[in-house]
Amino acid sequence: MEGESNELITEEVTTITTTTTTTTSTTIQEESIPLEQVLEGEQPIDPNTTQTIDNASTNYTYYYTPDFTTPPQLVCYSDEFDEVNAEGSSSSSKKIIRGTNFLKGSKFSPDGTCLLSCSEDNSLRLFEIDQSMVYNENAHPTNLKSVLKVSEAGTIYDYCWYPKMSSQDSSSSFFVSTSRSSPVHMWDAFNGKLKGSYLPYLHADEFCYVYSMCFDLQGEKLYCGGENRVIVFQTSDPSSNFQVIKTGAKKRKTTKAWDNFTGQLGIISSISFSPDYSGMFACGCYNKTVGLYDSKNNNTIAILSDAQSTMGGVTQVHWGKDGKYLFAGARKSNEILVWDVRADLENVVARLQRPLSSNQRLYFDIDPTGNYLVTGDQEGNIWVYDIYNDLGKLVAHIPQFQDTINGVSFHPTLPILSLSTGQRKYPNKYIDNDEDFKKDKKDENSNNYNNNNDNLITNANTIQIFKYNQTINYIPTQTETQTTVTTTEITSTMIETEIQSAYIIDNSNLDPS
Repeated sequence: MEGESNELITEEVTTITTTTTTTTSTTIQEESIPLEQVLEGEQPIDPNTTQTIDNASTNYTYYYTPDFTTPPQLVCYSDEFDEVNAEGSSSSSKKIIRGTNFLKGSKFSPDGTCLLSCSEDNSLRLFEIDQSMVYNENAHPTNLKSVLKVSEAGTIYDYCWYPKMSSQDSSSSFFVSTSRSSPVHMWDAFNGKLKGSYLPYLHADEFCYVYSMCFDLQGEKLYCGGENRVIVFQTSDPSSNFQVIKTGAKKRKTTKAWDNFTGQLGIISSISFSPDYSGMFACGCYNKTVGLYDSKNNNTIAILSDAQSTMGGVTQVHWGKDGKYLFAGARKSNEILVWDVRADLENVVARLQRPLSSNQRLYFDIDPTGNYLVTGDQEGNIWVYDIYNDLGKLVAHIPQFQDTINGVSFHPTLPILSLSTGQRKYPNKYIDNDEDFKKDKKDENSNNYNNNNDNLITNANTIQIFKYNQTINYIPTQTETQTTVTTTEITSTMIETEIQSAYIIDNSNLDPS
């Protein structure tokens, strides 16, 4: 007889688990190389972004910084400012003598499509910027002609673009200007028509002169500098509705002594908002001080001055790109003062040299990467300073013009900058002789070339746009190191196994009965 039975057996089983982990470490090294070695035929990138490309099976993360070790290249210019007739270019323009219509700075629009200039004939001219000229290496410098012109009735004190301006949106394409004995005007950048007026009338219809202007970062409010005050308008409401921020009070003479006062007593000549969106803004004053104010509560934060400086009234204040440093230029001053707003408000941390012995306002500007400050001087030289890696280090000193460089403006994205030239003169040579003027002007333009880069250099009263070199800073993958780590884990478990056994019964010895 054959049969089967089942039996459960418990036993211990040991499991060995092996885990292999591979770690890849990449060594990153930042280098600087010429643009054409990384991107052949590509246009320059936005300096405010970091981009990644794939070139020859190698990944690069790169960005560019300006390179002023070589002179910039002239790409276009405009000399139409001396082409006005002796009676003035329009009924509202100031009568001007040929050869004396000097520039008062120029400013690129926020979207980079236009350039706005101011000149002695009380006019603002708008130039369109052809971005393709930046990439045409063989093109001869072209003479730009303004596409738009607006005129004020008196001397133009200041002008500025709406910060959210975009040529794709006509409602945002406007700029404002302020002039002697006139309201603040808002001008349409497409047709030059007057869109509105901000009326700075105080109590009893007292007119308040506006000498400087600046929009806040959001473009919601327009801050206007007057005497002992800042007037704040809502951008969307060109009217006589405004708010007043007192910056100083007049001294009152008593029988004993002059009363002490806090604040800025005098004309607010320049206003600039900190780019860190903290709401802090700086005001330059003709009393040789710089004031810091909080736009959230209109309180005074600090009044900055420098006892060691021999500067005159402050004509420009400008923040660094990160809001750490504040720069101030002044009349009759051979230096631009620098304060570290986050660390030390008591002392000047750097002094950037530039010769200036007159009362003329000389605009300086900071490149889009925030690394360099560029300014001109009354002798026609360009000064470039490092303000990021080595604060105050002179990077380049470029003798470029024969007259004062009164304005510098960087394009927001392209590697170009605008330089405006000229100063007040009192010539009598060209009052009644237009033919002599045209002949001498032609001779100047034909003979003035820069021998280093064969750039056309015209004389005074011009706008010239230069292309500066770039250094590409890229971060490639250099080496890869693999590290393998093996770990072994031993575990024991108790399992039950069912065992099946078979057996045979021998029936041969059994009794058949």
